[in-house]
Amino acid sequence: MSYIYLCCKIFLVSASQISFLSIYKYHNADLKLASLFNANLEEAVLNGANLSDSDLRHVNFTNTQLELVNFSGSRVKGALFTDAIGLTLQQKQWLKKNGALNISDL
Repeated sequence: MSYIYLCCKIFLVSASQISFLSIYKYHNADLKLASLFNANLEEAVLNGANLSDSDLRHVNFTNTQLELVNFSGSRVKGALFTDAIGLTLQQKQWLKKNGALNISDL
């Protein structure tokens, strides 16, 4: 499996453009203000990504690596975090409060 590393900033991305992320690594990606509604990010590596103020509703984050990810101000209702790796206790509490689903035990 080959990996692509995101080197440029992405500000607006549609779900159809980003649904292939499940096999790629995106370290420190700047996805601020991105619309990722209903995207499939299963098994993606998003460590250090900036997802602030993004539309993450109904995104599939199953088995995704999310260490040091910034979710501040994002919309997460219905997003699936089954077996997501790297979330802090504070992030888990915030995600659950804002409607994210399948957050591992707090």
